[in-house]
Amino acid sequence: MKRPMSQLTKIVLLMVMSSNVIAGGESQVVAEHDSVNFFDKPIIEQFNDKAFDYKAKAYGDYAVFFNLCQKHPDDPKCGEELDFYKAGYYRAKAAEEAFSMSVQPHFKDLKLPTIAYSDLAKDLNYLGYLNQSDDAQFDELLVALNLWLAKQDLEPTVDIYLAHGYAMSLEALIAKHSDSAKPSDLAKHSGSKKNLDSKMSFDSKKQLDSM
Repeated sequence: MKRPMSQLTKIVLLMVMSSNVIAGGESQVVAEHDSVNFFDKPIIEQFNDKAFDYKAKAYGDYAVFFNLCQKHPDDPKCGEELDFYKAGYYRAKAAEEAFSMSVQPHFKDLKLPTIAYSDLAKDLNYLGYLNQSDDAQFDELLVALNLWLAKQDLEPTVDIYLAHGYAMSLEALIAKHSDSAKPSDLAKHSGSKKNLDSKMSFDSKKQLDSM
């Protein structure tokens, strides 16, 4: 059963749909049959690829420190810094698995539970689609989510699905990773990051993949 939309939400949704139809002039008019839904297979594949790429980058960052600490366990970087990148890898792996699960046929119709609204609000706030994240209500979250969907040239939604929540979590994690996660310069130990990755033993890679 779909919840009723407020008048404000209806107005904003109309504005979002209008901006998708006319985007800066006649040359950018989008026909109704050209609209793309978030759950369309090509879009899901794009997000799965994005999630995999994010996990691969996090894996690479962690691998630098993992490899270093296998050879030099007493190195100062094998404490908080190693833990930071290890946690980043786990977050990326969990984000990929969660999104992939949420778009499966038996999960994709599930609505985002209200208990997860606060996390969605924080993610939308970080991404710049919501002005404040404290006590954000359904209508505010829906408007912000539709602004994001419009930015991706996707159809607006009248409800917030579980997959939307995991997609926003993934987007926010990727943005935070780009903003702050920069591996330290380890050249004095074992050469460049690329060299460290290439030197990583098969057993070490297998151990990381099994985590």
